[in-house]
Amino acid sequence: MTGLLYFHDISKPHWLPEDTNNLRDFRTLLCGKNLNILVFTITRYDAAHNGHAKREQLLKEDQWAFEIGNGATVEHFGNDRTSALKILEMRLAASGPPFRQRTRDRERPKSTNLAK
Repeated sequence: MTGLLYFHDISKPHWLPEDTNNLRDFRTLLCGKNLNILVFTITRYDAAHNGHAKREQLLKEDQWAFEIGNGATVEHFGNDRTSALKILEMRLAASGPPFRQRTRDRERPKSTNLAK
């Protein structure tokens, strides 16, 4: 797996029970390992809204602290194609050789010498 995006709507005023359930599911999926593939992707972020920066800081220091301390990253999704591609490109760049190349290498048949 190259990456896992966890989307969080920063405009919600509180951490809700379903947020806890979703984060628990992600922790279970990753088994506390390979957290460097996890990207907390913040949606509906408005830099002009004073509460959003404060909420983001609280999330980083509290709910997401374990994951961030073990390699997870945080990105802002700007609700447009450019922002989405930026997040995906950053994740793919961090994963090593280009995904398409690794896929092609797996699909390439092994050569056999049938002529004797």
